[in-house]
Amino acid sequence: MLSWETAIEMLARRGSLGGVGMTIGHRMMTVTAGEGPDDPAQLMDGGAHAVDMKKHSGSKLGASGMAEVFRRFP
Repeated sequence: MLSWETAIEMLARRGSLGGVGMTIGHRMMTVTAGEGPDDPAQLMDGGAHAVDMKKHSGSKLGASGMAEVFRRFP
């Protein structure tokens, strides 16, 4: 998995504020923060995250993933 490379690339992306990765039992979770709700889509434009997603698409690991975007309303 390309977790470290993805985290480093994320820091250079527009609107990225930071992130944290954690393991709880056998589950892995990543929580990231950005300035806008469209910022996470940049990770699929190329780089390590896109490569890792294509590699695990259809596998047990890829089948158990999920993504959510939470918005702060004024």
